Amino acid sequence: GGETVEELYDYLHASDALLLYKQSFNIVVPSTVYLCLSSGCPIIMLEGRYTEDLGEEVLKYKDLDELKEVLAQVFEGRKADQEAVEKFIAGKSAGKVAQRFIELFESL
Repeated sequence: GGETVEELYDYLHASDALLLYKQSFNIVVPSTVYLCLSSGCPIIMLEGRYTEDLGEEVLKYKDLDELKEVLAQVFEGRKADQEAVEKFIAGKSAGKVAQRFIELFESL
């Protein structure tokens, strides 16, 4: 334990992709995606509850055949839509989230 975000990013920068497999039947917050997205490493996820609020920021698959296709594309240089990634990161920035809370409290 005790790894830092910098160490995580070192691994992500050395990786072809981050393959996430998460399933949930409850309310979900894809915090791993939030943490790793700005590394530039393509994130591949099983389509499901964790990907409901994600668009082109991550690469999704539904079954093993699609996973094989997505992995092959990543190895050929495919990445997620960079504009979508940047928009997602900007929308989830600490400043943006803080501004939403300020607006919420001012409206009460």
